Amino acid sequence: MTDSLRRALANHVLRQLGAPPLSNTGPQTDLTPFLTLLPGGSGASADIFDALSGVGASLPPADLEAVAKLRRAAYGARRLLSTPTALPDPASAFEAWSALIEAEARETPGSRREKGVTLATEFRLLSAIGHAAGGEAARLDDGFTLVSGDFPGVQRVIYTIASDGATKGVRGRSFFLQLLAECVVRRILAEYALPLTNALYIAGGRFLLLLPSGVDVSALRREMNARLLEWFEGDLSFILAASPMPKAALANARLLRRVMTALREEELRQKAQPFVELLDDHFFEQQGGGSEFFCAISRREPRPGRETDEAAAARADNQPWVSPEQLAFRLLAEDLSRKGKNAVVFSRKYAPRPGINPERDYAYLLHDITGWSARLYNEGHAAAEGETLVGLNHTEFDPRRTHGFRFLAAHTPQVKETDMAWLEKHPEDDEEGGTSRPGETIRTFALLATRGDEGNGFPRLGVLRMDVDNLGKVFEQRLQEPTLTRQMALSSALSAFFEAYLPLICREVEEAAERDNSLYLLYGGGDDLFIVGEWDLLPDLAQRIHDLFFAFSQGKLTISAGIDLAPKKFPFYVAAERAKAALDDHAKQHNPRDEKDPRKNAVSLFGQVYGWAEGDDWGALQALRARLHRVLNVYEAQEQRTVIRNVTRVYERWREDYARHGETYLKFGPFCWMAAYQFTRISDGIRKLAKDKKVTDAEQIGADVQAIQQAILENIRLGGAAARWVEFEIRTQTQNEEAEHASKQHR
Repeated sequence: MTDSLRRALANHVLRQLGAPPLSNTGPQTDLTPFLTLLPGGSGASADIFDALSGVGASLPPADLEAVAKLRRAAYGARRLLSTPTALPDPASAFEAWSALIEAEARETPGSRREKGVTLATEFRLLSAIGHAAGGEAARLDDGFTLVSGDFPGVQRVIYTIASDGATKGVRGRSFFLQLLAECVVRRILAEYALPLTNALYIAGGRFLLLLPSGVDVSALRREMNARLLEWFEGDLSFILAASPMPKAALANARLLRRVMTALREEELRQKAQPFVELLDDHFFEQQGGGSEFFCAISRREPRPGRETDEAAAARADNQPWVSPEQLAFRLLAEDLSRKGKNAVVFSRKYAPRPGINPERDYAYLLHDITGWSARLYNEGHAAAEGETLVGLNHTEFDPRRTHGFRFLAAHTPQVKETDMAWLEKHPEDDEEGGTSRPGETIRTFALLATRGDEGNGFPRLGVLRMDVDNLGKVFEQRLQEPTLTRQMALSSALSAFFEAYLPLICREVEEAAERDNSLYLLYGGGDDLFIVGEWDLLPDLAQRIHDLFFAFSQGKLTISAGIDLAPKKFPFYVAAERAKAALDDHAKQHNPRDEKDPRKNAVSLFGQVYGWAEGDDWGALQALRARLHRVLNVYEAQEQRTVIRNVTRVYERWREDYARHGETYLKFGPFCWMAAYQFTRISDGIRKLAKDKKVTDAEQIGADVQAIQQAILENIRLGGAAARWVEFEIRTQTQNEEAEHASKQHR
């Protein structure tokens, strides 16, 4: 039954694409009973954002073309489905066919003409229904089981990490947890002989599965939590909720809402009582022994026995002890950064890696927790029996050798030639113990902060976190008739942006600034992202992501950002928390018109919040920053610092007066006379430079000075922020010049 179902599904897609059908494939399942369960409509649009309420904003044509360019770069132009006779039989290569359909039918409307639902989305749910029913229409009346999974504590596990070794540790942890979710999904589906299409979505560690009726997942949940408790000591738990779903809920949004509500209630119950099923087995045992040793990265104590012996030996050698799982995360980060590691192999078996202790191998760790392993390979790797080979970040795979593709939000900076002089003088910043190599080794957080500079500039690591605004309300209130297909389509669209497009945007921003290896994409998925890098690129990167996401969603969705600047040796987990607080407690509370619900759509930078909407503060701040730069460019470096310091003093005087007198000094006070004095001095200086023929565009610069003074008097907070921003950039620019000089001497 399964073979005939898969061939029928393939032919259904081929017909909608206008491609010739498969030939000589034998009997095929009649899909009519399954298709009629899907929602219908009269819409021809395959863009899910057409199914969102609200009027989209007018979008710049350049941004729309930029989004189209990202789509082309991510998904390519190949169309293998137009000549299906050259493809393997879908009965035996169904995952490869599913991946091809995802790549090539994602812009084609589904046959049911439900607005916002692509043929690719329709195929996935149709396949899930058919396989869950065993290809038998008679079993549809039994209904289904909808299963949701999540890993509470993911953020804590990823970012609660010491600065030592954090560069690899964070990236390795982040991708490990994504692989963890996919390994669990593959195990569950394999137990019921279901294909990957029965995973309706997998994103950000969460997943939703359509399984046959009557499935009980409690034993697996208990097993998984026992393994997670052993490895992560309570920091990470596993939620696995299940709810019966009648077939009518597939097309009826009201019935589906009841099922989803039951799932959410069960998720909340499990989240409130993690490990409750393990109380009798584990929670009355002694936990920890007050050991004198701890992991240099995670700070956990070594377990009695071999780990304690290893920690003692490390101390005797004056070396830090690193726990096995942290070494596994480091190995995964190294594999991610290596050229050629562009595929991941999933398997029910664990294959040891030569020269690696299994407990220090991420593939072993995944297998020990989930029963499935995953390892990065070159795509040229020949998949063995029982292995599934999935290409990373490219859709043009060979379906005869590769089972599909997946996108991974990965953009990893590598050590540059200009970093080597710094590492020679500062070996403590070399996480490789002196073996770092340009173009091969991951650039550390310390190098991203200092840029290999010996000057007294502004060494800071920029930390950026962004999150889609009001996404819960989008699914619950703004999605017209929130059917399962539409929810899948919206999740798929968001995954495309955060997993496929985000690395391309990072590369674009680096290229525009001529600053390669400056950004480190640690996580992107679901509806949020986490990026670190050279701090002065992050505000422009955040705005670029915002603008493209806004255009991507037809102007119907917004995203907010929190940016933190951390000193070189600042605890990484604190910087991550500060950026999160900047996002959640500041940007997400942006409400300039004191409306019932905060408007959000903002960025928090330097402790202040700026709205991104047209007419809000961000545009004015950028204009003021540009004017300040034009004025300062006529001065030498030392004079630049003096001028900007004088502008900053105006803001500091206002802050003193405001703190002392409150609203009285919000618009008027001694800072006004101070501003008039300082800007008169600047204007006089410009005229003198013009008289000495050191300035050719004195009239424009003079106009900029007047505009800056006016802007500061009208909005002193904005003026202070712009001055502070430009001051930091000037100090950083001085760093770059000194670093370049040091590099030339090194060479």
